[in-house]
Amino acid sequence: MKITVLPARELTAEHIEAWSRFQQADPELESPFFRPEFTRLVASVRSDVEVAVLEENGALAGFFPFQRRLWGTGVPVGGRVNDFQGVVAKPGLIWRADELLRACGLSAWVFDHLLPSQQPFQSYHFATGSSPFLDVSAGFDAYQAEQCRNGSRTVREIPRKIRKVEREVGPLRFELHTDERDVFQTLLRWKSEQYRLTGVTDVFAYPWTVQLLERVLLEKDDAFRGVLSALYFGDRLAAMELMIRSQSVLHGWFPTYDRSLGQYSPGLILTFELARAMPAHGLRRYHMGKGETRHKNSFATGAISLASGSVALHPLGRLLRNGWQYTRTLVRGSRLLAPARLLGRWTRPLRGWLAFR
Repeated sequence: MKITVLPARELTAEHIEAWSRFQQADPELESPFFRPEFTRLVASVRSDVEVAVLEENGALAGFFPFQRRLWGTGVPVGGRVNDFQGVVAKPGLIWRADELLRACGLSAWVFDHLLPSQQPFQSYHFATGSSPFLDVSAGFDAYQAEQCRNGSRTVREIPRKIRKVEREVGPLRFELHTDERDVFQTLLRWKSEQYRLTGVTDVFAYPWTVQLLERVLLEKDDAFRGVLSALYFGDRLAAMELMIRSQSVLHGWFPTYDRSLGQYSPGLILTFELARAMPAHGLRRYHMGKGETRHKNSFATGAISLASGSVALHPLGRLLRNGWQYTRTLVRGSRLLAPARLLGRWTRPLRGWLAFR
């Protein structure tokens, strides 16, 4: 095994072709986040994106994209905006996590959406979470009937909600993709307001994230492209979601809606209309992102497990990172949770800057 590291901007056509071939050969790597285009687009707006190129017997065998942060720590490309993480390699390739990090010149690699099946990283997992998806491979009618049989009250009631919208507000209109600049600007504004109201770091306060989304929406190839869906009640924009697509797979990324129309459940209707439109556009699966919510569970037909944790080469680093994780777990189930949350609010600006700088 030979491992070389280069800036992501220096990937050659040969690299891209091999990366694409490995990604398409493994169903577990179906997410658009595993596409070389995603890494290259992040690298076009950031200078710290690198790729470890794995070779076996002189032939390209795999790729490990990462961002180099402070003190030799690596994170997945895009950091917190990356919903699927790991090595893209040919089937059956054998490699070691510690050797990979040493070749990259990293002391640690921190992950939070890693495929658990990547065996070299398994001993470094701290926790796993569920990432729901909906699948309409059998067609929308079959999907809707199955969800109703499985007790999804939401899917059963949405047609009634749509009739109410059209009666009280105006005709419903759904666009799977729009290039309207005003829709994109509205999404940024609504999403930033949502972040402010919920106390979450506003990712759009950091210019590179907005630049990344703008460049994603310029991509038009079936292998990787941006998708901006919009839902209208009459002439009024009610909800939208910016997503990324790879072949027949769609990944939800930034959903938002008009809060003043909340009584009509525009977010639920948008997901319903998206599922309805998918088969006609060659889409079979829609990943909704890590974390179970009532919204996601109402539409999901399955889920993928994703792991969080870190690979730390030095014993002290492993001790500190594992100790931090265990401390967080203990605090969440103790009387210290309230003061910890207060401290978290005070330090949020600093943590946001460190995550998105």
